Amino acid sequence: MTHNNSICLFIEHMTFVLNILHKDYSLLAADRRGKSDGPVSMSAGGISITTTGNTIIDGVQKIYLSKNANQAVGIAGTVGDHGYLEAFADVSDGQTALECVSDFVHLAFDFDARDRMLNGEALMENQSIVTFFDPDKGAFFSSLYLFTPFTHAVQLYARRANASPMLLHVGSGSNNFEKAVGLEEINSFVKRLAEGLDLEERLTWFEQAFAKVSAIDTGCSSSYEAVIATRDAPQFTSLRSSNQISIVPAPPRN
Repeated sequence: MTHNNSICLFIEHMTFVLNILHKDYSLLAADRRGKSDGPVSMSAGGISITTTGNTIIDGVQKIYLSKNANQAVGIAGTVGDHGYLEAFADVSDGQTALECVSDFVHLAFDFDARDRMLNGEALMENQSIVTFFDPDKGAFFSSLYLFTPFTHAVQLYARRANASPMLLHVGSGSNNFEKAVGLEEINSFVKRLAEGLDLEERLTWFEQAFAKVSAIDTGCSSSYEAVIATRDAPQFTSLRSSNQISIVPAPPRN
């Protein structure tokens, strides 16, 4: 999966990222909407678009792969705050991928920014999901990261043998996921994953979930990109992707 989008570092992701962590595969998906208060320059298919000011961007890349495509990360927050992405592109195994993000998150602590805390300023909580297959352990792993200049949290999950699948999610859309889709429907989907759903059925459910979340959280789009890795093919491959981009003025602030 390749993208040719060149994006201002200050784009904010009002994101919805979903990850199915299954004993036989990991499927990672993320919506494609972002917002920027500053200049934005993007290019796709040989066409470049540049704009200034308060804008909504559809077509923002939020899933990144390592150089061998065996590790993937989906991000939420502010692009410039995920300063590990360049290093992540060069990793070649799961342990290095986790260390790459974990080390950055730990070093993101910034005591010099404490006036922002004392002044009660709102702080963007950056989030990400790193996922991969570990051939040494025969297991799929996903790690969730949450961090600001003053806090960080990491949680590692794994699935092997007959463990029940997990549905992990981060981003602003994550806060509306249960409300939009319904807890009963989410639990039913996870049960059906354990019983066996083909890929088309999984993507159809994702299609509906992203549409429902975006209807409540307009900062997230119904359009999404997705990648998958399996035991037989542990390199992540694209299931849904697009080079189409659009940039429109954001609604005025109240």
